[in-house]
Parts: sequence; structure tokens; C-alpha cells
Amino acid sequence: MKAPKQFLFILAVIFLFGITAIGQKVSNSSNLKNNQSKQTIGLTAEKPVHNYNFYHQKTNQKLPLTPNTGDVVVIIDLDPTPNPELAPVIEDMLLDYQVEYVTDVNAYSLDADVEVVFLLLGIFSNNHVLTEDEAIIITSWLDTYGGNIYMEGGDTWSYDEPTSLHSYFNINGVGDGSGDLSVVTGIDSYWGAFDWNYEGENNWIDHLEAIAPAINVMENQAVGYYTGVAYDAGTYKSVGASHEITGLVGSSGNFEMAVACVIAYFVDCAWCYGNLEGYVTDSITGTGLENIVVSCIFGSEITGSNGYYIFEDILPGFWEFSVDAFGYYPKSDSALITNNLTSTLNFELVPMETATLEGYLTNASNGNPIEGALVELGIYSATTGADGYYFIGDIVPGTYDLFAISGGFCTFDTTLTFEPDQYITLNMALEYALLEIYADTLNISLYPNSSGYVNFSISNPGPCDHTFYIVGDVGWLGLPNTYSGNVSAGSIEEIAWLTSSYNLDPDIYEGNIIIYSFANSSPDSIHVMLEVLGYTPPGNLTGFVECTDICLNWEVPSTGSPLYYKIYRDGTLLSNFTGIELCDQNLDPEMEYCYQVTAVYVSGESEPTEELCITVPMPENLEPTDIYCTSGCIGNNIYWSTPEGCLSDYDGYNIYRDGVQLNTTPLLNEVYYDEEGIYSNTYEVTAIYFFGESVPAFTYCFFDNIVDLSQIKIDIYPNPVKDWFVIRSLEKIEQIEIFSNLGDLILTKTDFGKESVINLTGHNPGIYFIRIETAGAIINRKIVLQ
Repeated sequence: MKAPKQFLFILAVIFLFGITAIGQKVSNSSNLKNNQSKQTIGLTAEKPVHNYNFYHQKTNQKLPLTPNTGDVVVIIDLDPTPNPELAPVIEDMLLDYQVEYVTDVNAYSLDADVEVVFLLLGIFSNNHVLTEDEAIIITSWLDTYGGNIYMEGGDTWSYDEPTSLHSYFNINGVGDGSGDLSVVTGIDSYWGAFDWNYEGENNWIDHLEAIAPAINVMENQAVGYYTGVAYDAGTYKSVGASHEITGLVGSSGNFEMAVACVIAYFVDCAWCYGNLEGYVTDSITGTGLENIVVSCIFGSEITGSNGYYIFEDILPGFWEFSVDAFGYYPKSDSALITNNLTSTLNFELVPMETATLEGYLTNASNGNPIEGALVELGIYSATTGADGYYFIGDIVPGTYDLFAISGGFCTFDTTLTFEPDQYITLNMALEYALLEIYADTLNISLYPNSSGYVNFSISNPGPCDHTFYIVGDVGWLGLPNTYSGNVSAGSIEEIAWLTSSYNLDPDIYEGNIIIYSFANSSPDSIHVMLEVLGYTPPGNLTGFVECTDICLNWEVPSTGSPLYYKIYRDGTLLSNFTGIELCDQNLDPEMEYCYQVTAVYVSGESEPTEELCITVPMPENLEPTDIYCTSGCIGNNIYWSTPEGCLSDYDGYNIYRDGVQLNTTPLLNEVYYDEEGIYSNTYEVTAIYFFGESVPAFTYCFFDNIVDLSQIKIDIYPNPVKDWFVIRSLEKIEQIEIFSNLGDLILTKTDFGKESVINLTGHNPGIYFIRIETAGAIINRKIVLQ
């Protein structure tokens, strides 16, 4: 190593070059020699006006940084739960740097010598709220000298009041967050190669978002928000995070790798990577080894057919790489990864001395050799000869599971461990094994689109447990599904095998259940016969009459799943219906109707239910009510009310005078004027329904010839009448006649003066008409008997 006339002080030496005192001055003419292959040194100049380039290796991961004037890293830990473990990690990475750990912003003066500041604010409720006075100290340093600032805090980006320092990060705090951080994933720059589990404090983790040209570099992907942002402002660089860097743990090198990403981003070689390539070969033959895994903290690569591998885009530094190949002794080595260069690291693997296994397989019952048996030892195998002998050579030392397998015998198994160059003899005697099936033919009957079980037993009278496999050779026996189980030595396994009649028409079907096992050299078979019965009809068809409707109901079939039902009336399809209740409406009265119901399945229709016949009686009270007629000098007026029966849907009325129909179209109102009617006419009114006319309602017409009604005063009270009522007149009443609504004369009374008491006890409630004759007029009145 040559340099201008300078002196170097040895700061730290692991393998000394014949010098024992740290801090001893050496000149550029010093001849530093040591027979050690790896040496770790730290050097500094007495007057640091030049850079010194040298190669060195360290026993753990280090970043290769070029010493600059006044390289100081200051950790300002304002977290109430401090993180002093950060300082030795940075010291270990930057052996040429001075690392200061303080717990107050004013504890170390930020000047030109300071290159990096780590500002730690903590996570609620163990957090520090940054003040503007504290922020100005750091912003003044950034504005004056440039530099690099890392700041972390769970509440400082979104919840706490921002300071002037926050604008130096180009971070938008988009949400106050919660305690949902479990995995931190690197997504850009150096962080993109890593992910960590998070075990730091975990409350109200702010959600971050980079303001361009800053970039998002870390993310909580499980929830969907960013926790780290990096920003290159030109005169300074910043990294902000809402989690604790010391809380990052896992396969990515714990939080040390997160610190390495921050430092790599800050130093002069930011945005740079290096590569590593090499060959993995056999140390004896020199042949390249294919499909060998080369591993490091960044991941792994697999060698090609000639043993070549390459890692691309690795973070600069000293990293350890390892190879563990089957049949070879494992090997590890370190390599220096340099910016924009491809380093080389070759591995020559030393083969392990192999071992050997041999022996004989015999029948434990009679000692006879077993020919054709399979002996498996991990990836190795052999087949016994006629004398039962087997041989396996070139076994890589290690521990293996051994199995000796032959049809009709219990499998022999054990575990063997082989040392290099070891020779093992293992003779094995196999016990007879046999599985017995307790069923030759099975029969089952099913309705269409249903399922059921056939049952059989598997017995193991032998001395060893056995696994068996069952398949059906046709679809309705479960093809291609399989069933596996284990039957212990000396026990019986009961099997319920599912069969199905789905999409099968009524018929007889045959198939086989096949049982495989190592106990029996050939599979066992059980013949199964399936009878698919006719489609199940609905059950218990019943019905009742409601007015002129017949309402039916039935039960769902006891088996199967019908799509819908068909309802037949008098042998003709009435309706397709998915429910189990149906009303057949507006049927002609005094007629008999017969019904049957079938169930319709995917592939067919069931037989019908037994026939159900029901007669619809004529409903009561279908005629008009309260009919009466009044007669004047010219024509008659006929009045009535709507029917009181169960049918509210009718088409109008027909009216008859003395048996002759008067209307040509149905009457829609409850009144009719007969201009040709005369006193003593009888009228009938019927209601018109879908099946015809109702029975008629009758009335008798009365005559009213009062000359001057204002001169005649007739009082009738009470009205409505319960049993008796009084008639009073200013003139003498000569005769009183009372008629029913049908025109029948029910009472006559004569010559009783101006007042009369009439008793209607015993007569049916309804409307009655009174004809009162005086000397000067005939007067008609209506009363209601309750």
C-alpha cells in the first residue's frame, strides 16, 4: 500500500502485523505482512486529506466504505424506552466512523463532521413529541452542511403537531393507524430485497405516503399502508419510518439489515449493487455439480449443468455464502461484493466416503428365502434374488429409514445411520400378513336421486398393522373417489361405503368395490348390486272445499329430491307446482272433481298419488238481500242489497216481473225503475255468477196514492222494532196491512181510531212493509224488525 508522506494509526487489528499496540503509528513504508489469510484492520490518517483504498475482510457482514473527513454518526435517542443496541450495530458496520449515542438533541454538536443522524422518537405511549426548538437544531445542520437524517416515530407523522423538520422528508401522514403491524416488507431501493417480522412497540402506527420525488420503501402489505419513505433532496438525504427499526426481526438478518439499507442509501454508493458468480465442483473429479443450492442472506441460487451459479444485484459488503450438497461435506466462504462489479467465489466440494448395506430376507415362519422383495433405503433400493440376498452400495453417510416390502408379508421397517466407509449387514425375517374381507356380494335398493351405504368388514388376523385403499369401479360406487384406512393387527375395521342413485333410471346396476393392500398380493373385490326403485310419489294427498275452491295439500316424498310436482284434475294436467299446497279456484258447484299428484325428478316422473275426489256444494246466501218495491202513480221502484254469501265476484243482476225478465244486459246497480209496473206486481232479482244465476230474491210492490202528503201526519215508533211498535195519525186509521219482504200478508187490523199498537212477536227479523189506509189516502211505510 503506497500513499503520500502520511502516517497511519492502527485503530483495530484482529490479526496483527507484528504490531501489538492499538494506536501505534506506522508509515507508508511499513511492510505489513502476516501469514493469516483473512485480516480485519481499521486505519486513519494523521492528516486526513486523502482517501485510502484498500481491501479487507471481516468476520461478519460489513459495508465497504471509503473513509472521508470527519465521519461521525450521531444517534439521538429521545424514545422513553431507549434503543442503545443500535449503536454497536452501526459501529460494527462502519469501523471507520465515530458513533455517538446521546439522549438529548443538544448533547452533541451537529457540525461538518457529522454525516448521519439517527433521530428516534418512539411509539405511543412510550414516545417523545418533537418540539420546534429541537427541530431547528437539525434543520440548521442540514441547511448548512447537508448530510443524512433518519427519523422514526409512531405518532410524529400524522398525529403530533408537525415541525419544520418534517418537511425535509417529503412524507404525507395519511392516517393515525392502529396496532396492526406484524410484517414489514421492503418494496424499493435497497429495502426491496428484504422483509421482516415486527416485534417492536405497536400502537397507533402512522400510515405514510411518499410525496414525489420521494419513494415508498417499506410497507405493511397485510393491511395496505406504507411505513417507510426515502428522499434524495440533492443536498441531503432522508429516511422516515413509523415503526421502530430495532423491532425488525426475521430471516432477513434482523434489524441489522434494515440499518444496512439505511446506510447504503445514505453513503456515496447509494443505488448501486454488485454481483457474485462461481462454480460448484467435485474436488476430486473437477466436474461441475448440477442442481446444487448456494445460499446467503439474500436468498439462494441453483447451479446449472456445469455447476455455474450467479447472484445478481447484491448489496455491497462482505457476505457469507454456503453450499450443502447431498453426498458432500458442507462448505461456507465469504466474498466481498463491490459496486458495479461481479465478484467470483468457487466451491470445491469434498465427497463423503460412502457406506454399504447387504443382507438376506427370509420367511419368519419357515426360514425360506423371499425372492423379489423390495428393500428401500431413502433414495436407494434393491430387489432380493432367489436366495433372498440384497445389496446396496455407495450410500452417502447419514440416517435413513429402511423398509422391506413383499406381498403377503408384514413390512419390516427400521432406521439406520451410516458413517463414512461403513459396511452393515442386516438380515430380515418377514412375518405373514393377510387381510380378510367379510363380504362377497352386497345388495342395496335406492330410490332415484338418493344415496345409501353398503357395509362390509376388513379383518387383519396377522401380526402387523396394514393400510388399505378402496375404490369403486363405477360412478355410483364413488368412482374416482378413494377411501383409505388402517386396520391394526388382530382387529376388524367396519366399512360403510357410500353408493348413489343420482341420475340413474329405475333398473338393476352392478359394480365392484376393490380393496388394495400390501398384505395381499392381488386386490380383493366385492360385487355390489344396486336396484334403483321407481320414483317416489308424494304422500298423503288431502283436500277441502272453501266456497267454490278446492284446496289440496300433500307431503314431500319420503326419499329423493323432486324438482316440482304435477297436479292432475280428472286425468288432465292442471298445473306444475313447486310447493305442497295448491287451491283449484272458481269451480262449478254441485260437481265432483278428482285429483292426483306426481313428483318430477331430474330424470323422470313418479307414479301418481291415490285419487282424491271432492264435490263442491252450492254456497249459501248467493241471492241479493233486503229487496223491496214501491209503487207510485206511474211505474215501480225496486231496491235490493248485495249478496251476503262467500262469492264477492259476480257479474251483475237479472230482474224479473211476474216471471218475465226485464233487463237485456246484466244490471250493475242495486236499483231498478220499471216504468210499466203497476200496483200488486211481484218481482224477482238474481245475482249472476261464473256458473250461472243464484236463487231469486222476491218482493211485492205496494201502491202509494197520497194526494197531499203534507196534510197527513203518520208517526211510527220505535223503528227499528224489537217486538211491538205504535202507529199514530191525525186522521182516523181505517185499516192497517203488514206485508213481508216477499209480499206475504202477515197481519190486518181495522177500525181502531187514530192510534194502534202492533205486536210482531214471533216473526222473523227483516224488512216489513206497512199499508195504512185513512179516509183521505193510502200510505206505505217500511219498518225493520230486529
